[in-house]
Amino acid sequence: MPKILSNEWFMDKWAKLNDSIWTKLYIIVSVIQTIIVIALEIRVFNRNDSIRENVEEFGNSSTCNIQYSTNRMLRIEQENVIFIIFQLYQLWFCFDAILSQNTIQLIAVTIMNGICAGYSIVQIEEIRIWYMDLNKSCSNVFEKASNPAGYDIPLVITLIIFATVMGFLAFQLYQQFGWIIYRRIGGSIEIQTIYRRQLILVILLKIDLFFLLLFSIESWMTFTLEDQTERLESLYYIPKTIYYYHRVVTFSIIFLEFVVYRSLRRERRYGMLIFIFLWIAVVVDLILILCFSIKTARDSWYFLICFVIFSIMVSIITWVYSIIVTKDFNRGLKEIWYKKNSEFPMDDRHNVILRQLSLD
Repeated sequence: MPKILSNEWFMDKWAKLNDSIWTKLYIIVSVIQTIIVIALEIRVFNRNDSIRENVEEFGNSSTCNIQYSTNRMLRIEQENVIFIIFQLYQLWFCFDAILSQNTIQLIAVTIMNGICAGYSIVQIEEIRIWYMDLNKSCSNVFEKASNPAGYDIPLVITLIIFATVMGFLAFQLYQQFGWIIYRRIGGSIEIQTIYRRQLILVILLKIDLFFLLLFSIESWMTFTLEDQTERLESLYYIPKTIYYYHRVVTFSIIFLEFVVYRSLRRERRYGMLIFIFLWIAVVVDLILILCFSIKTARDSWYFLICFVIFSIMVSIITWVYSIIVTKDFNRGLKEIWYKKNSEFPMDDRHNVILRQLSLD
């Protein structure tokens, strides 16, 4: 296996990106999608921020309480920022799918694109509900100026188009990578099944790393240790013990990801067992956060709740697959990788292209 950042390593990655017309198109479209979608989402964010500032300038009065509305709009703006960060993550995910030639990851990208398109529609409904709540507090004071046709609809259409195009390209690459995988590990159904399970676990770990760390950072800004009623309109109260437990778990996620990756490549059971045991703490942490998210906030933030529920589901599936993959150790896959890696040594530059058939 080539050393990271060595000339051979770069040549290997570059060869995979330029392997076919479909890999080139997939990367180009991914980059274009990221640029356009982020630009459109920034427009939506600026629109929302402008609306909130306009409402804040009005101020509170005896007949009009805007605090609830401004807090809720701040949450919507945070969702916009998370969506932008997710686009950057998805771009990396697309590159990684090509570099690792992971067929399962191509399917995951297609699903993500569909979810993004769906969320862009939800954003329109969020603003509509926000205006309804605002007008309940301040009847006929604020004129509706969200202009979904100029801000939200272009984003929805763009995401649907890119989701369709990326789905088509993913289908073409699925066929291409399927043949490469067959050449890698042969025609044994058992070995192919073991290999797919490992691919699924790797994808789950990548998703976990993004969602759990992003959620952890978001939760530090959202949760408070102060049990004060007036603050619970915009923040969530959790006990001090749970709060610091959550922080410890957050920092342990990176360590656990490192342990499981190293153990998976080398089929080390003790490393996998450490991950399986400690990952339970991550699931428990998410469940506790979910309980307090629903329980303590006067106005539940449904985006956060859905975010936590999704993280719990993915974490549990990751835990289950880590057990399944551990049971698959020493059943022949490691020996196949070793044999393939030995056939094309990296000290021979003429074999760099052939090394695409070995484990990335």
